[in-house]
Amino acid sequence: MPKTVLIVDDDRGIVDFLSNVLKHEGYVVEAAYDGAQGWDKLRFSPPDLLILDLMMPRMNGLTMFKKMKKEESLRDVPVIMLTAIDNVIEEDKPKDRDWTIGEIKDPFHEKLEKILGSLKAQGETSPEVFLEKPVNREQVMEAIEKALGIP
Repeated sequence: MPKTVLIVDDDRGIVDFLSNVLKHEGYVVEAAYDGAQGWDKLRFSPPDLLILDLMMPRMNGLTMFKKMKKEESLRDVPVIMLTAIDNVIEEDKPKDRDWTIGEIKDPFHEKLEKILGSLKAQGETSPEVFLEKPVNREQVMEAIEKALGIP
């Protein structure tokens, strides 16, 4: 029986891309376009895997992740968390100069470490995989295999 993946992301282009990749690989795909809609779908019909954007309206991905890990019926659903570097570090990035890739990655990884450290400090688990947008097909499939424990 094919595995079900719920994609929760407010970027319809990302949802379409991921849906096409996953359907081509034989997965059943459900989608939600904000955190509240995603939470409703997740609670109504838990998927085999959740792909979750960090920055979304109506409920961000981190809040949704924390809530699901407190629900017995949802806590074992593996999670791939997505984020765009520009969205995560925009408030930290001075506007008066150009940035190189190395400089962008450092603030991203610092923020990621803070997020994961915050989860650990609260006794929470962290997502199985954390991916930076944009993603390609190979990254997505590798992340899915890791999250689902597929050799």
